Amino acid sequence: MVKFYGYDRVRPALEQLRNGFEEGNLLNIMQKNSELFASVMCDDQIAINATALEELYTVSFSETGCSDRRLENRCISFWRDLLLSCEEGECDITLEDILIFWTGVPCVPPLGFEFKPTICFQKDCIYPTANTCGLQLRLPLIHETYEKFKFYITFGIANCKDFAFA
Repeated sequence: MVKFYGYDRVRPALEQLRNGFEEGNLLNIMQKNSELFASVMCDDQIAINATALEELYTVSFSETGCSDRRLENRCISFWRDLLLSCEEGECDITLEDILIFWTGVPCVPPLGFEFKPTICFQKDCIYPTANTCGLQLRLPLIHETYEKFKFYITFGIANCKDFAFA
């Protein structure tokens, strides 16, 4: 059973990959110069920092002047402070935990995401929620202080047994 799930099930895909590399003698070149291809074929997961994470996403704000915009600005301010707290180790969660919750992966893929992750807002929940397929994180607007925001976001992500559901 282990052999089937570990090898036989994916063997057709592996054979197709191998055949593709054999075209133009690329497989032979890769085997002879494996150290040159290691950085291309194997990603050395670089630790993400708060600044890199902030540059990764866009925020879906309400229109300027809308009553929700003030709450959204406060929420994003809290969010940025939380990212810095995570980076400095002052949180029970890490930036990798946030990425797993939000995207389903612990690091940014080598070629980036297919589309930019987005932050949206929700009024009816105290915990964050996420759509990992759509790369959408929904932050609660209900918290009036950073301490409450940090507690509920951290608690929700840290106690999430599966990505996207706090």
